Amino acid sequence: MKTANCGVLKTLAKGDVKVQLQCSSQSIVLVFCDCLHAPSAPINLISVGMMQECWMCVHFNEDTTVIHFPSDHPTLAGLSFQVTVLHRLSFLQCDFITPVPSLTDGTEVTFPTFMVAEPTPALWHCCLGHLGLDATQAVLTKDYATGVDWSGTLDLSDRCVPCLIGKHPQLPYSHHHHRASAVCELLHMDSCGPFPVLTPHKKLSFWAILDDKSNYRHVELLAAKSDVFNAYQKVESLWEAKSGNHVIMVHMDGTKELCCGHLEEHLTSCGIVMQVTAPYAHSQNGKIKCYVCTLEDGFQTLLADSGLPMSYWGDAVLTMNYIRNRVPMSTLPDNITPYEEMEHAKPNLSHLRIWGCQCFVAIPPELHTKGGPRHFEATFVGYEDNQLGWHV
Repeated sequence: MKTANCGVLKTLAKGDVKVQLQCSSQSIVLVFCDCLHAPSAPINLISVGMMQECWMCVHFNEDTTVIHFPSDHPTLAGLSFQVTVLHRLSFLQCDFITPVPSLTDGTEVTFPTFMVAEPTPALWHCCLGHLGLDATQAVLTKDYATGVDWSGTLDLSDRCVPCLIGKHPQLPYSHHHHRASAVCELLHMDSCGPFPVLTPHKKLSFWAILDDKSNYRHVELLAAKSDVFNAYQKVESLWEAKSGNHVIMVHMDGTKELCCGHLEEHLTSCGIVMQVTAPYAHSQNGKIKCYVCTLEDGFQTLLADSGLPMSYWGDAVLTMNYIRNRVPMSTLPDNITPYEEMEHAKPNLSHLRIWGCQCFVAIPPELHTKGGPRHFEATFVGYEDNQLGWHV
């Protein structure tokens, strides 16, 4: 039985019910025929629509609701009864009459009442607090408890709607296994932040973009999320120049800095398709989301190893991205790195150093003072693409 709040009450039986109520100045006994038995209903309910179908008139007032019997009723014509209104709900005061066995001509006769529901696997599933199907089957068929009588076949294949609503996990999104066939054909991008601590250059978040074919990634530190547009333009021009291809599609979630404003206008004007994920469907943007998580875990590891403060998270993120572009990935062929896919050359790793280590930087002759030191102590914090040297 469906209720007004779009809920559903399961009914186990149907029967007649006797009630006694005060009607005008006299007490009468009514028989409600074909009542539905719904044990999960918190209160007894009477259908106003059903009373109107029986030609009863219902008048709703501010404090009371008055119900009149049909004018052509053989015994109750002209009678009515009042219903109390409380918090905009109408409550009928009545006494239920329990059926009493009686004997007629030596035969035992009982007033029609509700039938006892037959115990079924589905009913036991509900009685056991919507226990899992395997556990329900074990309770019914094995010696776990007394008072459980069950014989026959078990059919627990029926879908339980309360279980679906309350505890069914969301199924993973289907993956179409589509991979781009050329660099710049499909790009994935996402932003992360703001972080609770600013970098020395006042950056509060970072933006990552990934090429689907080569898995080459670029990371940009942002002072404001609106800076994504300038960062994207720089990457688009650089990657298109290196690959000789034009960007065709960009995959992103629905955050405003990515799919609205200047970036949206630029992508639309260039004829670039915007693939925006559904709201809250974060796994639809899973490829770049996984890489962002890799960067987050990586920079925390570098900070823990070096002992540097949280304010150096930006340098650690850039270092993680620099290294990840130059190491193998399971989605690429053997002996191929994202760097080689994009640059068409093997990466040289001879300049790699432990991030956060102590180093001594030579002072250039132009800055060297007479009798002054030739080196100064520093801390190594990263690399730079397309440039020889280290950040300290």
